[in-house]
Amino acid sequence: MYILGVSFLADTGAVLLKDGVLLEAVNEERFNRNKLTQDSPRMAVKYLLEKYKLRMDDIDCVATHGDLDPSQMNINQFLIKEKEIISSEISNQKEQLISLWSRYAREKYVRNVRTKNHLASLREFRDELKIYKHHHCHAASAAYMSGFDECHVLTMDGWGEDGSATWNEFKAFDLVVLDRTPTFSSLGYFYGAITKFLGFTPHKDEGKTLGMSAYGDSQLLYPIFSKMIKYNSKKKTFDGLYEEGIYVADFDNPNLSRVLEGYKKEDIAAAAQKILEDVVVDFLNDRMDKPGNLAVAGGIFANILLNKKIIESTPVKSIYIFPHMGDGGLSHGAAMLCHREVSSKPFVPPKTMYLGSGFSDEEIEEELIKCGVSYEAPQDVEEEVATLLVDRNVVAVVSGRMEYGPRALGGRSVLVHPNDRKLANWVNKQLQRPDFMPFGPVTLAEEASKYYLDIERYYPNTSFMTIGVMCTDFMKEHCEGCVHVDGTARPQLISMDQNPAYYKILKQFFKKTGIATLINTSFNIHEEPIVCTPGDAIRSIKSTNIQYLMIGKFLVHNTGTESS
Repeated sequence: MYILGVSFLADTGAVLLKDGVLLEAVNEERFNRNKLTQDSPRMAVKYLLEKYKLRMDDIDCVATHGDLDPSQMNINQFLIKEKEIISSEISNQKEQLISLWSRYAREKYVRNVRTKNHLASLREFRDELKIYKHHHCHAASAAYMSGFDECHVLTMDGWGEDGSATWNEFKAFDLVVLDRTPTFSSLGYFYGAITKFLGFTPHKDEGKTLGMSAYGDSQLLYPIFSKMIKYNSKKKTFDGLYEEGIYVADFDNPNLSRVLEGYKKEDIAAAAQKILEDVVVDFLNDRMDKPGNLAVAGGIFANILLNKKIIESTPVKSIYIFPHMGDGGLSHGAAMLCHREVSSKPFVPPKTMYLGSGFSDEEIEEELIKCGVSYEAPQDVEEEVATLLVDRNVVAVVSGRMEYGPRALGGRSVLVHPNDRKLANWVNKQLQRPDFMPFGPVTLAEEASKYYLDIERYYPNTSFMTIGVMCTDFMKEHCEGCVHVDGTARPQLISMDQNPAYYKILKQFFKKTGIATLINTSFNIHEEPIVCTPGDAIRSIKSTNIQYLMIGKFLVHNTGTESS
């Protein structure tokens, strides 16, 4: 049985399941080169069908997400909030009511127009669709991939249909929604509004707010932010208070300029990060009366320091963070739910996120010749790359299948010596990354305890760069290029069975230097998706000063580059 999962909204994509086995998962942006594209995933679907020699008639089910009846939008939660505002003593009641109902109008439009149109476009693949709720798809992607027999599941994002968060129970492969948080109490919209105020793009640049937060003092603005959102123990959820008018339809908050005037951006980011962590921690401490497992998904959980805080400050015994936690992973969750509904076969969670396209050496060489670049095929290309890295060269790597999700994991990465801050800054310049954004390290799994404190607590997320950890003194001394100013890093621990070529490069580097870590950043130019094809890779190094490209068994020297 073949199941095709498709998604819309930001970062559209498609996944293909066969008899409970995930064959491939890709996002449209990698093909159309438009980061976080909202276009229908036509190219992704076409790629999957062609690769596996299928026609749409061979697909048994097409699954997606959306509101089955968007016209039946629940107005009651907005009416309850209206009464709360009217009965409160806040001075800007009129502004708050206008904001509340503008939000309602926005949600109604998205559900009745945008969602309806998106679902209509997906019917070009199959008229009959299996449609599941947005947050249920998030929850399924985490629960079914976690490997837990039972766990709680928490989803959080900006909003999806009738909620911004859900609390679920997963047991015996059944996923039950226990509670839902309304959209006007959205932690995602809170963090997004701050992100926009700082001059970044919400829904895309929240990671920049996170990176900046380490440079500020969270206490200076904490009292202000605590008036915007907090955990409500009576309601058993977090609550948008909006005394300072944080609740808005499209992130623009006119009150923020008034209340935050004169404060440094770093202090604003720090306070926003702390209130986010505190609200989620309070939620989990109140909800979980005993230690247990937790699976999470939704854009909020791209925040690696929040994920770190959950492990350290709640009853959570073990956490699984779905690596493609944002809306780009909704196709995956929809496919999981569909499989559970229509198939008797067990789902087999993949052990890797290398779920995208790959290319043979013949295909790669054909593209190298076509592009007219000079290349060689060293006897041991991984050994050669390790030597280049020891000599402080920067090497882009295209090896094996492409990663699924936002993190580069060695399939499409740029590798850099870890103990050279100047070189790291040079790479930031070439890739047009802000200087305050930290790099992620890749470390040999067997050497991890030498580099990270209490690393076992954070498994299995350390394979996917989804959680922050504290670095050891050894790491700070020998790998300063990938240790953030707060002493944390976002590691990827690599073993031979996960990615042999990637592992061999690092193993050879370790033998030559005694350092089992490299800087690993995504192979893409700023505001572009991670490279997909050999052609993408060649064009990318030509537009930068990255000196070398390892692609399959070949090594390309980017001649005419500037010295780092």
